[in-house]
Amino acid sequence: MTVRIGQRLPSVELGRIVGEQLKPVDLDGVLRGRHVVLVGLPGAFTPVCSGRHLPELIGHASTLRASGIDEIVCVAPNSPWVVHEWAQRLDPEGQLTFLSDGNLDLARNSGLVVTERSLFLGQCSKRFTMLLKNAVIEKMAVEDTINALTCTRPSTFL
Repeated sequence: MTVRIGQRLPSVELGRIVGEQLKPVDLDGVLRGRHVVLVGLPGAFTPVCSGRHLPELIGHASTLRASGIDEIVCVAPNSPWVVHEWAQRLDPEGQLTFLSDGNLDLARNSGLVVTERSLFLGQCSKRFTMLLKNAVIEKMAVEDTINALTCTRPSTFL
């Protein structure tokens, strides 16, 4: 069952590379007491994510922060090392926070897993955007396919 507006996002552990070290990240700790935009991306270095979605998010980051957003968190189903390298290449100034859902705990517990065998991705996260206040979903959009970028764009979602 997919999470819905008004529900608390499931508490899961995600991964992040800090310096050279793998660090577990308690997602609830990131969200607690904060206003956060959480973006689920199907895969690091994929064409829509790297070529369109992330550049738009980075371009809107200052506007989002000015509107009261504390943090913009991007979650991808790749290993923490791949997500870290991706973040370094696409967002060297660190306007967004990148976390790994390599075990798909967030995607599975939220009902946002999709299998994309034809793209050789196997199971991955659906493309989604959530506006969360204190870990409760205030607004949510999920694309029909992982290659779509319509309702999850910052300009249309927020």
